[in-house]
Amino acid sequence: TDLPAVSWHTNVVFSLSDSPSVFRLQLPDDNFITTFFLSILQPDEQARAMRYHQPADRQRFIAGRGLLRLLIHRYTGLSPQ
Repeated sequence: TDLPAVSWHTNVVFSLSDSPSVFRLQLPDDNFITTFFLSILQPDEQARAMRYHQPADRQRFIAGRGLLRLLIHRYTGLSPQ
C-alpha cells in the first residue's frame, strides 16, 4: 500500500528521546485518509473499529490507530502494517 502524502511540519524531529511528543491530525472531509488508515490496521483493530456504532467515533479510532502506525513507521522505518 502506498502511503498518502502527509504534510509533516518541518520543525518535527523524529527521534527517540526522553521528552514526549504531541501530534495532531486534522482529517479532511473526504474518506481517502480514513480508508487508507483502515487498510494498514491489523484485522483485530479493524474489527474493533467496526464495533463503534457512531461513524464519527469509528473514524476517530481508525485515524488514531492509523496515525500511530505512521508515526511508528517514521521513527523506526518499519512497515506501518
